[in-house]
Amino acid sequence: MGIDPAPCLPMHSSLPSAWATARDARLHLGVSEKTLSRWRAAGLLKPGEHWRRKFPSPNSPVLYRLDQCEAAMNEATARSAHLLEPCVAMSAGRKRGAPGHGRVCRQRLA
Repeated sequence: MGIDPAPCLPMHSSLPSAWATARDARLHLGVSEKTLSRWRAAGLLKPGEHWRRKFPSPNSPVLYRLDQCEAAMNEATARSAHLLEPCVAMSAGRKRGAPGHGRVCRQRLA
């Protein structure tokens, strides 16, 4: 009569949550909680967008948006080939041992 026959979800369901604990975030992102803290302090992770406090208190646990944090990590680590491997990009097309082959890399990196 007054009881709804619809099944209840368990407390810890497998449905994704918008906000994850620091422990879940570190496991998902593959970094330590200290690294997450450093990224917050450095401004890589922005309050309200990437993280928030569970309660409005400075000592409250931090919660993270995993999708937003992952996007910030990807953006911060994305580099073009010439930035990652300047010697390879600059010496492309030159044969090893050709005049200026090694000198270009040393001059560029100096």
